[in-house]
Amino acid sequence: MNDKDKKQWIFSPGISNLEIDEREVYENLSREDKILAEIQAQTRDIRNIKSNVRFFFWITFISLIISLLTTLFITTNF
Repeated sequence: MNDKDKKQWIFSPGISNLEIDEREVYENLSREDKILAEIQAQTRDIRNIKSNVRFFFWITFISLIISLLTTLFITTNF
């Protein structure tokens, strides 16, 4: 591999979507505090995903109920 390919695969750990001021604070944290900050960020992401899954579950459930009621209404009246 050439240098360009090697640079592409370099892993930079840490929280990536920080403002400049937040990044400076993050860089000054100890190793344990960085791990804690990353775990907290991952927990927030998991909660957001969980909320999205719950939302789409209820949208699907409500859609199925409405479809069933509409089908029953149409078949009984015609």
